[in-house]
Amino acid sequence: MIVGGCVKEETLIRYEGSNQKVRFSYQAFRFKGDFEEIFVHCEVLVCQSTNLDSRCNRGCESAGARRRRRSVTQDYLRISEITAGPIVLEEPKNLQCPPIDLAEHGYFDCSNGFTLNSVCRFQCHQGFYMSSKSSSNKVRCVQDAVGGELRWDNDIPVCNDVDECTISGIDPCRYAANSECKNIPGSYFCTCRLGFKSPPSSPSACSSGSNVEGKVKFDEQFPVDLWNPDSGLSVEMKSALKNMVANILERIMPEAEAIVEITRISRGSIIVEYDMFLFEKRQVENAAADKPDPAVHSEPMELESLTKRMYDEWKPLNVSGLYLVPERREFALADKNECESGENDCSENADCTNTVGGFRCRCKEGFLDESVEARFAGRHCVQRPANRPDGEDDESDGNGKWLMIACGLLVVAFAAAVLSVVVLRWKKKEKKKQKKLKSASDGFANPQEKPQSS
Repeated sequence: MIVGGCVKEETLIRYEGSNQKVRFSYQAFRFKGDFEEIFVHCEVLVCQSTNLDSRCNRGCESAGARRRRRSVTQDYLRISEITAGPIVLEEPKNLQCPPIDLAEHGYFDCSNGFTLNSVCRFQCHQGFYMSSKSSSNKVRCVQDAVGGELRWDNDIPVCNDVDECTISGIDPCRYAANSECKNIPGSYFCTCRLGFKSPPSSPSACSSGSNVEGKVKFDEQFPVDLWNPDSGLSVEMKSALKNMVANILERIMPEAEAIVEITRISRGSIIVEYDMFLFEKRQVENAAADKPDPAVHSEPMELESLTKRMYDEWKPLNVSGLYLVPERREFALADKNECESGENDCSENADCTNTVGGFRCRCKEGFLDESVEARFAGRHCVQRPANRPDGEDDESDGNGKWLMIACGLLVVAFAAAVLSVVVLRWKKKEKKKQKKLKSASDGFANPQEKPQSS
């Protein structure tokens, strides 16, 4: 660091000293290896204090000047070695507070980065709320009194998603019949309940309908491109078949609507599987008017008749050289089992029963049905209290509590009617009685009409 009185270390700074002390500082460096202590060694020239031309008084000299003078005269008394140490090495203190990561749900602004005394203020994006142990939206970078490390004086706030579907206790989708609220980070959206879909003529409405699975086989060699569902041939075939099924339904069921989706194309010649959601005219009208419509259909669909009519209406279809004519024995329709496919919203504590075109939910034994609407029974099933025995008044079919309310209202109405009849008859009797008394009093008041005694 210092050679021949000359500073070689760029970071070294010399301070005012005396003839007994030399004071300096320099930026620390790290030695190779794992050392906890270091020593600083110095070679010191000892000079005669009365020799004004001694090497000690001349200070920094180049190496050439030192060699020339050394050959002429000995300008110092001796060389001594001084060792300073041990100097204990410590890990460097943090120069800033830990970095802050608020993810994508909020933002913050700091007065001076993450350095000492910097203050950072936090704000959450719309649809999120802030939470922190200190209930504050700001933190300050402070120095720990014990270890000297820099740290934040409070916990970093967290931005949590607001569940708009439940926060107010009121369903924001309550005005759209047959819909339910789905929460997403920062917002929500209304979607059709399972068992309901939006008909093509009313895309903003949710209507009940019949869920049907279809299957058709074509006697054609299976092309390799159909293995890839995203290939040009796969996309073209799906579009052509979807349009064919939709056009057939439009011809044979002009008052109904349908949503058609090709679900699978597999090998075995060419086998196509598809789903159809069929809407009756009444269901579409109710959905468009936001009127509730039962999820269970009153008139089961005649799938056998519909299968025959669809097959008879099928026209040969040419898709990229493939001549698609369905085989009669492999042309079939079947009711879709929503209970097996998982396309139902029954409570985990309810049993799902498949119906033609839909499904029904019923709370399991030992659970009470707390569903909001009777037509959506079995959606919210809670454990029956231990002190409440099983009874017919609260059967887990979603109708028990509604039946109790209806019966109660009927009893009150009947009692009121009976009471009205009793009061009316009593009034009539009183009226007749008063009339008789009046007639009698009028007769005795006239002396000419008073009866003669014999």
